[in-house]
Amino acid sequence: MKKAVADVLAILRTADASPYLSKAQLAQQVDDAVYTQGSWSEWIAEGILNGIRAILEQGPEKMGSAMRIAHDRAAEAAGAVFQFASDHPEVVAGLLTIVAIGVLVLLAPMVVEALGFAELGPIEGSFAAWWESTYAGYIPRGSLFSFFQRLGMVWAKA
Repeated sequence: MKKAVADVLAILRTADASPYLSKAQLAQQVDDAVYTQGSWSEWIAEGILNGIRAILEQGPEKMGSAMRIAHDRAAEAAGAVFQFASDHPEVVAGLLTIVAIGVLVLLAPMVVEALGFAELGPIEGSFAAWWESTYAGYIPRGSLFSFFQRLGMVWAKA
């Protein structure tokens, strides 16, 4: 496994951008280096990622021309993204809000259940059961507790 990672990093580090070496040929060299040692695995991919990170930290002088070109293009794209964010903070804030709402929609059922609000009522020994006990048998219509309990009942069926 370590040999496969080292071989792939050597290929990527020394690859020259030339009309004679296509992306497909470079990909084939990488695949050949991996498959001579077995096959792709999470450990090999992680080792390659960490190796590329180390090469990037050493600077462009340690890279072949293909990696240097890829580095420069990625840095340029990242710069454009950060410049856009700087020029249009309200758009970025709107996009982040949409993403946050999406995450909330996906996680909210799990959070409600973790708090103890289930399809058949509060789960014994949970936060929801404790909260229900503070009402001493009377839960007001429209209360926050009744809202969460309804969510627990509805999402359990979904």
